[in-house]
Amino acid sequence: MVPSPPLGANVAERFQLMLAMTLAGFEGSLRRHMPASAYRDFYLWAISAENPRQDAFLQAMGIPLLTKLTVTLLDNLVDDRAWRQLAECSAPISSYLTYEVVSDNLAIGLASPRPDDMTGVLRRFLVRAFNHAMIARLSGDPRPAAQLLAPLQSTARRISGFDQSLNRDKQRACSEAYLILRSDLELADLEYAVWPALVANVEACLDLAESLRARHAAGLLREGLVRRYQAVNHLLEARNTPLPQLVAVGADAILVAPTLAYYVAVLAEIIQPLERFSHVIADGTLASALYDAALLVRLLNDLGTGLVTLAARERSALLDMMMTQYRECSTARTTADLLLNMSDDMDLFTRLRKDILFGEFNVALDGLAHIRLTPDTLLAFGRNLSYLSQLYAQRRTTLQETLAAIGERLGDERVSALISRFVQFHEQLYSNSFHTPAGEYAI
Repeated sequence: MVPSPPLGANVAERFQLMLAMTLAGFEGSLRRHMPASAYRDFYLWAISAENPRQDAFLQAMGIPLLTKLTVTLLDNLVDDRAWRQLAECSAPISSYLTYEVVSDNLAIGLASPRPDDMTGVLRRFLVRAFNHAMIARLSGDPRPAAQLLAPLQSTARRISGFDQSLNRDKQRACSEAYLILRSDLELADLEYAVWPALVANVEACLDLAESLRARHAAGLLREGLVRRYQAVNHLLEARNTPLPQLVAVGADAILVAPTLAYYVAVLAEIIQPLERFSHVIADGTLASALYDAALLVRLLNDLGTGLVTLAARERSALLDMMMTQYRECSTARTTADLLLNMSDDMDLFTRLRKDILFGEFNVALDGLAHIRLTPDTLLAFGRNLSYLSQLYAQRRTTLQETLAAIGERLGDERVSALISRFVQFHEQLYSNSFHTPAGEYAI
């Protein structure tokens, strides 16, 4: 990777400023974008200092780690005078990504539906319809999100926002604290109220796209957002997708490319314009770098840093260990069973464990997690792991070369440093256990 400038000594001050600007921006977005409702009132209270559980709520929404990511990306790339402007420019994307926690949570469990999941069919319908509405709005449909999503209100009222999260207890505790102040409300008024957040999500996304309308990177941002929602629908609908295509769809399904497109534009077009920036957009060089960064983060997210970076000899030893465990563990009926059993003692499997427990999409386990466990099943998993690990190493090298070329062409290393830092941040994040704040955005 391109060497990143060392983080500044005043990181803590910049973090607090960025957090304050993020919360101020999110409050403004709530008032502009979320329909008037008890749910909006709750959110406004929950992010404020009036909430005695403010820290827990912010963590549940991923705001502190998102703020840390932003500071890590941008620290020392501009001087102190420009930092407040950077913080202001970060507010629109931070608000949008915060709403995305709610819509992402609706998809928990859809990759591997459980027999006792009573809302799986409803949520699949809701997520697909939400994605279509988002694509329509980004593609120029003038109808406001509340109108596009109006037919989904009754469906959304049947889905618990608490159950569809990684932090049910925190959500419930914060809501119960709010109900002490609002005797006119019941818990269900907050638990079954995801629809207003979906409306706000669409409008905040459109605001984000429109914020770069006159910039060279506008197309990269909007296209990346559209491809994200198209890709999620593909994952919900497709079966038996070849692994290389599945990885490509998975890279589009996360928000790495549009997030980086936005921050790069802020840095290179707004804060300190670079004369030759349009050149690396016009010839596709920047788009290539953003895609490779997205692919790397997808693999890190699904496999974890330790697993995806195993050397060939270590991967072979791991597969031998799994074969031995398979022969000795009569209770493991599926690949998922075996991985869960082994993950009790191996942090190496922490990301696989997360996706198995929450029924989420995982490129390494697609089509393998819940079929009968056999030696052939384990060999197929081993082939997936080998392919994905080699792909990670190859694309990381390619990205490093592309970023070096971008830095040389621009005569400025900051765009390359920002993209490099993004990947490095997630390498560190996904080296930790998923059930700790250091290993997941919103828990």
